[in-house]
Amino acid sequence: MSPTHGTVPPMDTSNTINLLLLVVTAIAAAFALWQAITASRSRRDAQQANVEAAEHERSALRAAQESAASSTRSADAAERQAAAAERALHGQDPFVFERLGQTRWKVTNRTGGPAFFRVVEGQPGLIQVEEENLNGRQNGGSFHINFGGGLTDPASTDVMIGWQTQEGDLKYFTHTIP
Repeated sequence: MSPTHGTVPPMDTSNTINLLLLVVTAIAAAFALWQAITASRSRRDAQQANVEAAEHERSALRAAQESAASSTRSADAAERQAAAAERALHGQDPFVFERLGQTRWKVTNRTGGPAFFRVVEGQPGLIQVEEENLNGRQNGGSFHINFGGGLTDPASTDVMIGWQTQEGDLKYFTHTIP
């Protein structure tokens, strides 16, 4: 029997198998495309989350730095207030600092008696005392220190002077020089 014109021949087994394979391949391709789109969206979301986390960390770091700076300023202010209260309570400063040049200072004893020095220091390496023997400086006597002048030196520093009075009392005085 031969097919007549206008009629569709029946599908044989190999054509049916090929058609089924074509449908399965199309479904697998659609699934692979869906997975690729989902992975791309997940990667974009993860990158955005990383950017947001980094910005949050920078904000937290800035806030911590500002808080630390504020605490330092508060502590410095409290220290200056305590020193002012101490001076008001006892009258004048026990030592007077006079600037002689850009980096040279004259420190004069105003303790009312001789001072037997135990400590003259500031931040390590910033203060240099010119005289070697400071003991027995009478009231009104002075010595010289050098501070600053270097490119990395701070604008100011605290100078702490520790001395022993004639009676044997150990005392300390701190002064900030610009």
